[in-house]
Amino acid sequence: MTITGFAFHKGPTGARSATVSEAAVFIGIAGGDELGPEFQANRVSPTRVISSERLTVTADEDGMVTFTFDTPWEYEDGDILLELRFEGVSGYLYVFGWTAPGRRYLSSGDLTAERGTVSENLPVVTLITE
Repeated sequence: MTITGFAFHKGPTGARSATVSEAAVFIGIAGGDELGPEFQANRVSPTRVISSERLTVTADEDGMVTFTFDTPWEYEDGDILLELRFEGVSGYLYVFGWTAPGRRYLSSGDLTAERGTVSENLPVVTLITE
């Protein structure tokens, strides 16, 4: 299966669009079915699929906020791990989320952090495939 992007479903509050600087998105296979607090330990062969000095995303009329990969990624097997990195933010998009069993979300407000906070609460993500 070829993955060409992903989308979040925008919630009822917040801006309709946001701009981030130094955006990078990686996709790969997770090192296990739950995430640990160390970023590096969760990654297995990540591939950079979006790279942009300035990236603006806008919710469409259905509320979907779509990220299109610069290069499609071939999925073969395993638990998919998406990693989003960015620096400055202009406008805040709030997206729908859900509580998943286990630790499936890892976050940090510091791009240089080696560890983050794990959670069961994560955004709803739709993969876009060919």
